[in-house]
Amino acid sequence: MLKLRILGRIDNWTSRRIGAFVSQNPFTNVYGAARSIVALSGLLVLILNPADILFVASPATGTGVTCPSIPSLYCVIPDSGVAKIIAIVVLLAVISGILPQVTAPLHWWVAFSYQASATTLEGGDQIAAIITLLLIPVAILDPRWNHWIPVGRTHRGTQYRRATALLFLLLIQVQASVIYLVAGVAKFAEPEWQDGTAMYYWLTHPVFGSPEWQSGIYLLVLSGPVVVTLVTWAVPVLEIVAAGAIFMQQEGKYVVLALIMAMHVMIAVSMGLPAFSLVMIALDLLYLWPVSKPFRFSWRSRSGAQTPSVSSGFTRLDSRAYQP
Repeated sequence: MLKLRILGRIDNWTSRRIGAFVSQNPFTNVYGAARSIVALSGLLVLILNPADILFVASPATGTGVTCPSIPSLYCVIPDSGVAKIIAIVVLLAVISGILPQVTAPLHWWVAFSYQASATTLEGGDQIAAIITLLLIPVAILDPRWNHWIPVGRTHRGTQYRRATALLFLLLIQVQASVIYLVAGVAKFAEPEWQDGTAMYYWLTHPVFGSPEWQSGIYLLVLSGPVVVTLVTWAVPVLEIVAAGAIFMQQEGKYVVLALIMAMHVMIAVSMGLPAFSLVMIALDLLYLWPVSKPFRFSWRSRSGAQTPSVSSGFTRLDSRAYQP
């Protein structure tokens, strides 16, 4: 009898947890915003850099384009200029949110093709390829024709759609936790991070460091041993905390989200890596913001009908709009 009671309680607890999980609506503008931010990152790279910088010719590659076993856009279309234009069109479509069921696979192909074929790469390119791949099932199952459409009962999809999409979003969250854990732990394995001087070297590096107009400020601020040590150690500590945020209550996740996004903004400003920072901010939203809590724009037209107004900012969405 005792075993039956224990098993019954476990079954009830499991049923409640699964029910709460699948009652969430993943088809909101939260995952849509993340898709658009990742696409914006790739768009900036392609628009602001000529092809001969992104695809540097060498004796090994000849044209500067590496062709992997999976067909790359830049290998299917040998003219890298034409391939860039196609990629830009796809990324603009993703940002607009139109037909996520169609643009999601194309977005992954564009992200993968750049990561696999380009010469000039950084960590954000690999992460973008992973995010866009794991978001394909979510987008395909999305019943809306645009991922910016406000959430309503008609946009929730079936229970099986929601459960499948939520599982892939959970995989992204696990991936984000692993990325931050590896990044934080690996830093403490290096002598410069252990002795607290790494940020001084990175921010004052002539190639990878801050712009000239900022370097003087960092030289002044980081000249003190206490300050430079605290700043240096704060980075891996925050990354390790972010890795553990997957187990936190939502209130704690909000705090970590604000801190980790602030860090990536500083990386963009101080180290000239805006594309990387945008990808990481998109990952942070999928990781730490509840996907079933959409961002809402305040809107109202002169006639009283509701029309979107981007300039009004984000506010909480009435919970009735996405209750099961």
